[in-house]
Amino acid sequence: MEENRFKYETIAGNIRDAIMLGSLHTGDKLPSIRQTSRELGVSNASVFKAYYHLESEGLIECKPKSGYYVKYHVQDTQPPSRQLFNQDACEVSNRALIHDFIAAKLANPHHLDLGTAVPSTELLPISGIKKSIQRSYLDDPQAATAYENTTGHPGLKRSICHFGLNWGRVITENEVVITNGCMEAIAMSLSILTQPGDTIALESPAYYGLLQLIEHLKLRIIEIPADSTTGISIDDLEQALQNQAIKAILVVPNFNNPTGSLVPDENKKRLVALASAYQIPIIEDDIYGELYFSEHRPKNCKSFDENGWVIYCSSFSKTLAPGFRVGWCLPGRFYEDFVQKKYVTNISTSSISQAVIAHFLTHGRYDFYLRKLRSALKTQHLQYKRAIFDYFPGKIASSNPQGGFVLWLELPKSKNALALYQAGVKAGIIIAPGQMFFARADYQNYFRISYGKPFSEAVDEALKKLGRLAGSA
Repeated sequence: MEENRFKYETIAGNIRDAIMLGSLHTGDKLPSIRQTSRELGVSNASVFKAYYHLESEGLIECKPKSGYYVKYHVQDTQPPSRQLFNQDACEVSNRALIHDFIAAKLANPHHLDLGTAVPSTELLPISGIKKSIQRSYLDDPQAATAYENTTGHPGLKRSICHFGLNWGRVITENEVVITNGCMEAIAMSLSILTQPGDTIALESPAYYGLLQLIEHLKLRIIEIPADSTTGISIDDLEQALQNQAIKAILVVPNFNNPTGSLVPDENKKRLVALASAYQIPIIEDDIYGELYFSEHRPKNCKSFDENGWVIYCSSFSKTLAPGFRVGWCLPGRFYEDFVQKKYVTNISTSSISQAVIAHFLTHGRYDFYLRKLRSALKTQHLQYKRAIFDYFPGKIASSNPQGGFVLWLELPKSKNALALYQAGVKAGIIIAPGQMFFARADYQNYFRISYGKPFSEAVDEALKKLGRLAGSA
């Protein structure tokens, strides 16, 4: 709520919105710190901090002996175009490219990595996590050695139940299963719902790790086109459900990777209604749901699930501790099959990792930390976009994410993003070529950049180099 926000955040947010909506234009002078302080009834320090943050985002600038002025120029750009709908099922055909991308990162650890969608270590609460590591062991020495229950650490499950309050849904402990990251939750969901050769519906473009998983399980997919603003096309999905034998629907409705799209609530409701009507389960990957830039957390498909057809998957890998590999799942009507699959797969998730996360959620001011993380990512998103618009030739098409880590960008059709990626590796920079995010190799002029790393001179220089390379890619 508004009264719970820091005063400087409210001031900065109002000015930021005015700039982004075009109410304040480039070159407009802002009221002085003293005047704003007097008009709003807040301290000079609060106004100064608001202006400082806006300046760090590149939205305003301070001119000595003159005051603060709007610097940001609202770009007149188009969002990336979406692919055409092809309802023929296909197999994944981009394994070699994905392997090359992963190998390039491993072989070049000192390259500037703008291709991996994870938060920078600088943004994580490292000291708090260290305290939780120590305290969780001292509180229960067996936490580091004994098997945990297959469904997970009771304290961790209780904390996860509290998350549902932000969605407007009550979650009970006996609905939750702790997993080794979100990917295991999705993999086990697919394995209990499908057999090799089965067909699933997947929004496209999609995270390349999901495509690898689908290939490993020997599944066929129907790529449902996704808009970079509103996500998966419900009309195209309904057409596919009418004409094809589909075993599951796999979606990332909140801040999709790579497009950053946010599916509107009415589309989520319709999606869940379709699943219930056709009795086809939805596997919902909501790993980015907590990383929203607006005032309130977006709902998920599970919020509207009355009949248990949504298998909800998430984790702490994108928000707290990527290396801990702690995820969780609400399997709905498939709970018993899911727990059995978890047991025969690996018995349980790491005891000490669960204990540490449970302790941090209880004592580490997780909500406070998330607010700081969201603020940092929102700032970085604007900084990266400004640099890309400044340095890339022409009016590059860009997504406008409302949360998450990534920008989805489209080069002119004459350009090849794979060539840009390869040139970037030679220049010491790693991006993610768009070809990795499609099952078919039809779309060659897209690429993804992660803004999970704080903006710096090195990042600015890297984007400048990429801009020059894009002109000749």
